[in-house]
Amino acid sequence: MKTIKEMHEKYGDIQIKATGAEMLPFDMILGFQGKLKKRSKENLMKLCERIFSIGFIAPFFLWDDNGMYRCLDGHGRIEALTAIKKAGVSLPPEFPVDYIQAANEKEAREILLSITSQYGEFDTDELQTWIDEIDDDIAETLRLVDGEILLEVEETESSEVEYTEKFQLIIELQEEIELQQLFEEMTGRGIRCKISTL
Repeated sequence: MKTIKEMHEKYGDIQIKATGAEMLPFDMILGFQGKLKKRSKENLMKLCERIFSIGFIAPFFLWDDNGMYRCLDGHGRIEALTAIKKAGVSLPPEFPVDYIQAANEKEAREILLSITSQYGEFDTDELQTWIDEIDDDIAETLRLVDGEILLEVEETESSEVEYTEKFQLIIELQEEIELQQLFEEMTGRGIRCKISTL
């Protein structure tokens, strides 16, 4: 795994390749989702390399909470850019942002969940075609599995011996809306579920 310094040496400075309603300094963009998602160090480094290799390609989506710019979409990029900055690599002076209206924090949280939820799934044959047509170095930096659902089902063998056997069903989903919908469906059926990200 390359270090951030090695990525910077290979690809050069981060290029801004998106536009937004405004440009804001990175330090003005505040995280909002807390510990809702976790990223492994390996996946964080993949995201850093994607930012170096193809540039900053999508604006942050922010909620203007009375002059506090809370991020509704872009937390992974915040984490990656923070790591890049801590490694001593200079960031661009400003980043593109777009604003999403929310009446209060509750509505902003609902919007955040809605934004991070996506509709549709990859056709694996088509995805393979896309991956075959890109550079191997780039393909290695892609993260295509967004989450998994662990389902626990309790069963007993007989009335004489009571034990709890747990089974896990791991479902890899690309889009978080599918994750949320499946989670709600399963919990609605009384199945205990845990949401975990890879």
